[in-house]
Amino acid sequence: MAKEAAAAAAASSSSPPPWKYHVFLSFRGEDTRYNFTGHLCTALRQKGINTFMDDCLSRGEKISTALLKAIEESRISVIVFSEDYASSSWCLDELVKILDCEKSNKQMVIPVFYKVSPSDVRDQKGHFGDGLAVLECKYKDNGTKNITGIKVQLLESDNEICLSPATFSNMKNLKIFINRNGRFSGAVDYLPNNLRIVDWPECPLKSLPLNLIPKNLVLLNMRNSRITGFGEGFKILTKLTSIDLSDCEYLTRISDLSGVPNLTLLNLECCVNLTEVDPSVGFLNKLEGLLLDFCYNLTVFPTTISLESLKTFSLYFCEKFEKFPEIVGKMESLSSLLISGTAIKELPPSIENLTGLKSLWLEECENLANLPQSIYALPCLGDLDLRCCPKLVTLPPELPTNSNTSLDNFGSVAFPNLVSVRFDECSLSDIDTLAIFGCLSKLHRISLCNSNFESLPACISKFVRLDELDLSGCKRLREILKLPPKIRRINIRDCILLEIFPTLSEMIRVDGDTRLIRRMDMSNCQRLCENLALDVSKMASAWKCYEVPSIILPGSEVPNWFSCRKDVRVVVDGTTTDPGCICEIFIEIPRTFKWKNTILVFCAAFTNMENGYCDFTIQTAVNEVRIYEGSVLRLRSKKTDAARVWLTYIPLPAHRKSKVDEGGDKSKPYLCRVSVRGVPCVARLLKGCGVQVGLHILQRVQEGLNGCGVHLGNFSMPEDGGEDDDDVGGEVRPRKRKRMLAIKGFRRGTSHSSTRPRRPLIYDSSHLSRV
Repeated sequence: MAKEAAAAAAASSSSPPPWKYHVFLSFRGEDTRYNFTGHLCTALRQKGINTFMDDCLSRGEKISTALLKAIEESRISVIVFSEDYASSSWCLDELVKILDCEKSNKQMVIPVFYKVSPSDVRDQKGHFGDGLAVLECKYKDNGTKNITGIKVQLLESDNEICLSPATFSNMKNLKIFINRNGRFSGAVDYLPNNLRIVDWPECPLKSLPLNLIPKNLVLLNMRNSRITGFGEGFKILTKLTSIDLSDCEYLTRISDLSGVPNLTLLNLECCVNLTEVDPSVGFLNKLEGLLLDFCYNLTVFPTTISLESLKTFSLYFCEKFEKFPEIVGKMESLSSLLISGTAIKELPPSIENLTGLKSLWLEECENLANLPQSIYALPCLGDLDLRCCPKLVTLPPELPTNSNTSLDNFGSVAFPNLVSVRFDECSLSDIDTLAIFGCLSKLHRISLCNSNFESLPACISKFVRLDELDLSGCKRLREILKLPPKIRRINIRDCILLEIFPTLSEMIRVDGDTRLIRRMDMSNCQRLCENLALDVSKMASAWKCYEVPSIILPGSEVPNWFSCRKDVRVVVDGTTTDPGCICEIFIEIPRTFKWKNTILVFCAAFTNMENGYCDFTIQTAVNEVRIYEGSVLRLRSKKTDAARVWLTYIPLPAHRKSKVDEGGDKSKPYLCRVSVRGVPCVARLLKGCGVQVGLHILQRVQEGLNGCGVHLGNFSMPEDGGEDDDDVGGEVRPRKRKRMLAIKGFRRGTSHSSTRPRRPLIYDSSHLSRV
C-alpha cells in the first residue's frame, strides 16, 4: 500500500500538485485506528507522503467541514472498509464525498478490505451488511421523518431506478414528491397525508383510491399516465388547487369534484378517450382554467355552468362536443373561449353573460348554423373567429332591443371593442350583412380569405377604422371598386380573376388626406394588366420617414424607370466569403443630396421559385459604413406561382451621415452597396430562379421628413419593438385533418407533452396583432 501511494505521489510531484495532502485515510475509528490504519499512516509518513488522518475522537451525527475540505485537498483517498464501517453515518458521508471528488476532481480512490470480504461490501451482506442494517434501524424513526421532499429525475437513456413502495411508510413529513422515470418495484398502496405536491408523469396507476390520495394535497400532476378514473379518491380535498391529467389516453370519465372547492386549474388536454365530465365541474367557483383541447370523444358535459372565476375555457377540436352549456349568472373573468373544431350547432343566448370575453374562436365548427343576437352585447370582445363555418349563412339580422340584452351602456353599437373578425371561406348568403361592422370604431382587421364573392361588398368601403384587409385566395373576385379610407395593409394574393382595382396613386389620397399603403401582396393577380409599379414613384412623396412599405406585384422585370438595374446570380454553392449574401447591387449618390430627404427604392423580380418560404433581409452600407439593416420580407412561394416584383424603400438615416463622411475622398459621390441576405434555405429555394434587382434614388421635396432606421417587414420603428411580424404572403392556417394527424402521431410516438399541437395564441386587446 505504501509503495502504491508513494508511486502516485512521486508521479504527481513531477509538476507542482494543487493538493495539500497526498493521501486521505477514511476509516472506522473504533475498528482500525490503533491497529491497521494507525500502522498504515505511520508507514506513509515515513516515506515522505503527506497523509491526513483524523486524530480527533469527537463523535456526532454530521461530518465536520474540516474533514470535507481535507478530502477535497487530497490527491488520493484510501478507504479502509471494516466490518462496522457502514454502521457509521460519518464514514458514509466521507465515502459520498470521496466518490464525488473522484468524479469531479479526478482523484484516485484505493479501497482496502480489512477483515471483510469485497463481495460483502458489494452486496451489502455479512458483517458489513449487518452494520448497514443497524444504521438503517437507528434512523428509521429519525432520518426519514425529517425528509420533506423527494425528487427522482432521470434521463430516458439512464438506467431505471426501482423504488420500493415501502419508501413512504416512515416519511411522515414528506410534502413534495417529484418522479421522472423512476419506477416502483411493487404496487403503491400508500402516500403520506402531508404530501402537498405530487408531480408524477407517466404514473402506472390505473386508479386513485381514497386511501392513496393525501388529504393535504395541493397540486396533482399525473399527465400521460395510465389512470382510467378517480373512483372515490377526490371526495374531500379542500386544499387541492391544480389537477393536470393531460395526455391520459385511458381516462374515460371525470367524476364528482364537488369535494375540491378550491380547484383553480383542471387540465385534461389530449385525453382522447374522455367521454364524460361530471356536472359538478360546472360549479367550481374558484376554477380559472378549464382545458379540454383534443378530447375527441367528449360527449357528456355539464348542461349549465356558473364559473365566476374562470379565465380560460378551451374545447379546441373536441369533435363530438355538440351542445354548449347554458351560462348561469355573470362570468366576468372569462377572457378566452376556444370552441374551434367542435360539433356545436349554436351558441345559447346566455352567451351575453360572458361580459369580460375578449377572444371567441369558432373556427371550423362545421355544424354551426346560428349565432344568437345576444352575441352583439359582448362589450369586451376584441377577436371573433368564424373561419370555415360552412353552415353559417347569415348573421343575426338586427341588434337586440329587449331588456335582457340592453346595450344602454354602449349606446346602440354592437361589439364596441371588436378589433379583428375573420370570415375565411365564409358561406354568407348576403355578404352585405357585414355592414353591421361598419360603424365599429375599433375594428381594424377583416379577413375574408378563400371566399366565393365576385365583388368586394360596398359596405367595406365605409369601415372608417379598417386598416388591414385580407382577401387572399378569393378566386372568383373580379373587382374592388373602393377601399376603406384608412386601409394600410391589403392582401389579394391568388385573386386570379381580379381585373378592377384602384391604382396606387388613387389609394394614397382620399379627400385631400395623404395615407400610406404599408403592405400589399398582389401575387398571381395576372389580370391586373396595368403595371402598378409605375405608380411607386408618385407614392414616394406621401411616405413618411417611419413608414416603410413592402409591395408585391405581378410582373417579371424591374420597371424601366429604375436608374440602376442588374441581373444577378444567386449564390448557392457556398463559395462566397459571405454565405448569407444572396446578391449585391451598387449605386452612386451625389454628395449634393440631402440625406434627410433622400430614400432608395429597391426592387427585385423573381421567377421560377421553388415551394417554401424565403426570409429576406436588406443590408445597406454607404462608403462601407453600415447604415441600415432590416428584416424585410417573408415571401411565400409555390412552383405554380407566376413571376412577381417586390418593391420597398430603404431610408438613409441622417444621423449616420457624419460617420460616413469620416475619411474618404469628399470630391467623389457616395458609393452605396445594398445586399440581399437570407438563410441558406433561401438560396436553395432561389436556385434556378431568375432574380433582377433595381435601385433608384428619390429625393422628397417636403422638409422635416428625417430618415430613420426601421424594420421593413413589420413596418415599425426599432424602438417600438415591431408590431406586425406576419409574412406578406398571408397567414398559413393548418387544416383540421393535419391537426388530427399531428395529435394522433403524438399519441403513438412520444410521451412528451411539449410536442403536442397547441392552442392558437390568444388575442391581446392592447394592440392589433395576428393571432
